Amino acid sequence: MKSIEERAKEYAAKCHGQNTEWGFIAGAHSEHEELTRWHDPKEELPEDDREVLCIVNRQHRKYAILRHDNYDWWQYVPFQGGGWCGYDGEVCGWRPIHENE
Repeated sequence: MKSIEERAKEYAAKCHGQNTEWGFIAGAHSEHEELTRWHDPKEELPEDDREVLCIVNRQHRKYAILRHDNYDWWQYVPFQGGGWCGYDGEVCGWRPIHENE
């Protein structure tokens, strides 16, 4: 995979401009930061009933896919059966699962 800088040079060559290259690089870095940013659940919560990847603090577990509901509960995504169950650990951070969008 090519670096952002290499792709920017190729893109700028098509558009014939240095400012295009710098804009491409700045936009790519900004988008990468936004897509990989962990949100603090004490400051910002996901949309209700949306599945998100969470960093959790629980014995033998570091990550979990959870959803936050309108009752201010974190819940496990069910494996089978269609039901939901409450999560009793600490959620330290979350970020959207962009493949679900």
